[in-house]
Parts: sequence; C-alpha cells; structure tokens
Amino acid sequence: MRKITLSNNREVVVFWKEDGNAYEENYVAHSQFISARQTHWNNILLVEHDHNHFWKHFIDADALFTAHEKPIGVYVADCLPVVLVWEKSHAIVHCSWRTLHGWLLQKTLECFHHHQDSVHAVYLWPCIKWYEVWEEFDQYFPEQFLQSHGDKYLFDLPWYTLSILDARWIGTDSIIIDNGCTWNDTELYWSYRRGARDQGNFVGVRKL
Repeated sequence: MRKITLSNNREVVVFWKEDGNAYEENYVAHSQFISARQTHWNNILLVEHDHNHFWKHFIDADALFTAHEKPIGVYVADCLPVVLVWEKSHAIVHCSWRTLHGWLLQKTLECFHHHQDSVHAVYLWPCIKWYEVWEEFDQYFPEQFLQSHGDKYLFDLPWYTLSILDARWIGTDSIIIDNGCTWNDTELYWSYRRGARDQGNFVGVRKL
C-alpha cells in the first residue's frame, strides 16, 4: 500500500501490484472506502453524511464526490484516477476515454461549485500514457491529443485530462502527477491491456 499526503489534510491511499490482487471481487481494498462499480460512463455517486455502507458494488458510478469527509475510491487498471480536494470536499474520478467523452470530469468539478467550494489540489495516479483507439476518435477529441498509429490513433489520456483542468483555471502548481505508465511499468502496476483481466489497482482519498 502506498500513501501520498495532499494539502488540506487529505491522504491518497493506493493498493497496487505490490499488494497482490486489489480487484473488487477479492475484497482487498474496498472494506475501508466507499466505492462503486466502474462502468466507463458519466454517473457520479454523491456520498452524503449518513452514507455508512463501505461497499456499494450494486451502484454504477465512475466518480464519487463527498462534502462530508467520507473515504472514497475507484478501481483502475489502465485508466486515470483523478483525485480532487478542497477544504470542505473531495472527489475521485475514473477517467477513461468514455468517461472523458461523457464530460464526467467537468460534471464532478461542477459538484464543487454547487457546494460553494473550489478545487485546491489535484492528484493524478499513473495510467496508460498512450491509449490505443480507433480512427473515428478524431470526431471525439481534438487532433492535438491524438497521434497516428497505423490504422488507429494513440490518445494522450493525461494531457487531455490536464487540458480540462487548465480550462477550469486549475493551475499546474496545484497538480501532482505520478509519472508512471501501466503499460510500460508492468512490474509496478496492473494493466488491463497487458492481460490483467482479474486484477486492478485501487485508488482512494480520505481525510487524515
């Protein structure tokens, strides 16, 4: 298990390859955090003050937001988990091409605005740096985030995510980027595209 301390007394906790299988069915990480079933779409689970059930496997959500200091987290293999924190609130977003195309990150940032809060610190856990996608993706994302790769494209998942944060006036001095790659660093991270179908990394955030 790895721990990273952010500002405003928030702690990112990661269960990764050194911990063995941290995937949801094997109950390694989720007993300590409120989570949900990630389905690569744009649903947000709003975790309220009376939310005490620490594993909501029957709820589909790729982002979790709380203004009540609840521990929350998501499972990932190659996608990018983005932790967002401020004084009153924190959130975590499971960023894949589908969730980004569905504006999930922007919707989660709106939750802070709705609670009259702002994002003060951001943490990006390692993901697959170049995401192989299909030709029609030039209809989904701007060309600068796509690189030709035979009859497909390579999608720069972290760069596109950072562009969304930048458009919302979240400066680079507020962002911590963990520069690993789940595709290349297979000794460290589980990678779905490297064959890890039954394993995954769990990334959570909680108040210290």
